[in-house]
Amino acid sequence: MHVDNSVKLIGDLLFGLDNSLKTLNTVRPAGQVLVDNWACLKFMVRDLEHYILKYMQVQLSAESTFYGA
Repeated sequence: MHVDNSVKLIGDLLFGLDNSLKTLNTVRPAGQVLVDNWACLKFMVRDLEHYILKYMQVQLSAESTFYGA
């Protein structure tokens, strides 16, 4: 349920409250490619992973300092 709510929140932020559900529930017709631009998708995933890992490292460092681990 947490993942569903997170995806909905991201959709709301990206597409606006009025268009979010319609956009997220839209599926491509059978036989059509899943991704139009694989290079763009790979770049976005790598970029996202970079920032998530950076955030996680900062978070873990802060927690270890706070809890004295």
